[in-house]
Amino acid sequence: MNLNDIKENFDFFDLLIIDLFGKLRHVTLPTNYLSEEVFERGVGFDASNTMYSQLTDSDLVIVPDISCTFTNPFSEYKTISSFGNVYSFDSNGNMKLFPLDPRFILKKTLSLLRDKTPAQNLMVLPELEFYVFDKINYSLNPLNSFYSISSNELSTSDGKAYHLIQPSDKFSNLRSEIVKILCNNEVNVKYHHHEVGLPGQCEIELNFEVAEKAADNIEITKYVTKNCAAKIGMTSTFIPKPLYGAPGSGMHLHLYLVDDNGRSIFYDPYNELNLSKIALNFVGGILLHLSSLMAITNPSTNSFKRLIPGFEAPTGKTFGKGDRSSSIRIPGYTSLEATRIEFRTPDAICNPYYAISAILLAGIDGISKNIDPFNDKEIDKTASIPETFPQALEALSKDNEYLSNVFGKDFPEIWCKHKSKETESCNLFPTPAEIATYIEY
Repeated sequence: MNLNDIKENFDFFDLLIIDLFGKLRHVTLPTNYLSEEVFERGVGFDASNTMYSQLTDSDLVIVPDISCTFTNPFSEYKTISSFGNVYSFDSNGNMKLFPLDPRFILKKTLSLLRDKTPAQNLMVLPELEFYVFDKINYSLNPLNSFYSISSNELSTSDGKAYHLIQPSDKFSNLRSEIVKILCNNEVNVKYHHHEVGLPGQCEIELNFEVAEKAADNIEITKYVTKNCAAKIGMTSTFIPKPLYGAPGSGMHLHLYLVDDNGRSIFYDPYNELNLSKIALNFVGGILLHLSSLMAITNPSTNSFKRLIPGFEAPTGKTFGKGDRSSSIRIPGYTSLEATRIEFRTPDAICNPYYAISAILLAGIDGISKNIDPFNDKEIDKTASIPETFPQALEALSKDNEYLSNVFGKDFPEIWCKHKSKETESCNLFPTPAEIATYIEY
């Protein structure tokens, strides 16, 4: 699609960026404003409100990437949405890609992958789990702190909700509508189904794509899901643990590296797990850096409420074939040539560009250092994963060298500062559970 096509077929051009924490932000331009200059020089914005920059250095621009567009069906007007890349300016006024732009971070990571390993790209298949509720009410102030969730699905099932069928599955048509929109916009979907959790846990599993497109597709899927639910007066949420005693929502990532012919380099028919040496080294790197990695892949206090025993959620620094309690699972039902790993700790609260980049950098480190996940003394397979978000942040503050070539030396401090402040705010408020437990003491 080019400038003339956009002007002829649409009323508005919706320009999207991803902020530091993975939230979509946008600015909308009437198409009659568009010009070649806009496509070359971008649109200015206040970066201080996206957590990218300080108030003293807040003038950045978004340059459209029209290779990544989709038709927006939620606007009352003909609107095309496009991802943008973030640029800053040097002292001479020359444009340069902004170092913390999530899409730029992922591009740099893939460049490092090609320099350091035989691989040319990372293939990623995301499984996005989420809940759909009739309504969520919440309030947070010194005198009124609560949330209330309503759903009519609880009374329609015997509690065995995995692959629940209609009419008990109240959200089959909603998921189909989401998937139809995604497919119409070149987001490759494998399938959708009801997940284990009641009320209203769903899953949309995308198909394998190269890393950059996979990250874009995650953002598009979340956007479409939330808007489709809102359109029918309901609320969807990707929060990892919205309900006590119910399964949490993760974003399992299936991963494998490919050569310049697009063939997997993770497969070895002579290994009992069918994993090549480079695949095992990749796994070793993830396990070695897992605690710090989770500060990026599981970036919320709520994330760690999901990672508890009894809910098919990972709890240890382990890997194994068909083991859903391991942080890394080797799927047992794939064809040999499609051998891959499934990284099970992440959730969809994360910034997918940062998360995929950090995972890949941990894997590259494992390959470079020839880390053996079976025997490396630095990997304590008896250790549990971090139990709280502050523990993960503390791990990131100590273990971040593997990220520095791409994320820069300042990123861990910036990330931990923002996320520690967020965590402190969450922890300072009394919870309903605390009030209920201690009110009569």
